[in-house]
Amino acid sequence: NIQKEEALDKKTETLDADDSMSGVRIIFRPSEGFPDNPAVVLPLRIADDQGTLLPPVELGPAVNTPFHECAPYLHPDLRTLYFASDGHGALGGLDIYVTTRLSADDWTHWSQPVSLGATANSPQHDTPCSVTLDGTTLQYHTEQPRADTPPSALSGYGSTTNPQSDPTVQITTHTIQLSAELRPKRVATLTGTLLDTDGHPIASEICCEDPHTGRLLARCFSNRKVGTYRLHLPYG
Repeated sequence: NIQKEEALDKKTETLDADDSMSGVRIIFRPSEGFPDNPAVVLPLRIADDQGTLLPPVELGPAVNTPFHECAPYLHPDLRTLYFASDGHGALGGLDIYVTTRLSADDWTHWSQPVSLGATANSPQHDTPCSVTLDGTTLQYHTEQPRADTPPSALSGYGSTTNPQSDPTVQITTHTIQLSAELRPKRVATLTGTLLDTDGHPIASEICCEDPHTGRLLARCFSNRKVGTYRLHLPYG
C-alpha cells in the first residue's frame, strides 16, 4: 500500500501532505481550474476494508475556496482538521482555521471553518504544525520577510512551496493553548509491539472494529523495523 500511495503522489504532484498512522492522508494538489493557486483541492486517500486505496475525494466547498488552502493537520481523532487559508476572510496572508468532519463515515461534509483569531493569526502567513493528543495545545509557524531583505527581493514572497529554503523568509515557531471550542475530540491511545515467536518484529495492519456494528473504528500499521504500533480510538 505504501508503494502504491507513493506512486499516486508522483502522478498528482502532491505539494503538501499530512500522514497519520491510521492510513488516512489529506493532501493538496494542483487544480486545473486555478493553475496559479496550486492548493485549491484537498483530496482524500483512505484504504478501504480490503486494504486497497480509494480514489481521491474533494473535501467539499466548506473547506475549499478559489484561493489558497495549505498545511493540513488532521488530528488523530480523524474528525478535526486544522489548515491554513487566505480564502476564508483571513486577517492577512494565510490564517489558521479548524473544521470538523460532520459524519464518521463521510469525508465530503465538514463544518464551516472557524478562524483561530488574533491569538494565532497575524498579518503574515500563519500555518499549523501540530496539536497535542489531548487537544489543548497548538504549535504553529509564522512566516515573514527577513528584516535584511531588500524590497526588490520580496516580489515573490509567499509564492514558494518550500519557505524553509526561501532566503527572503524568516520562520518562527509559536505555541498556544486552544480554547474548548477549537479543540478536537478526545481520543484513547492503544500502544504495543508485534513480535513473532522468535522475538522478531512483525509488519502488519492492525484494525479495531465496533463489536456491535462491525464498523471499522481505527486502523494503523506496525513499525516494520521494531514492531511497535499506536492506535487512536474514539474516547468513551
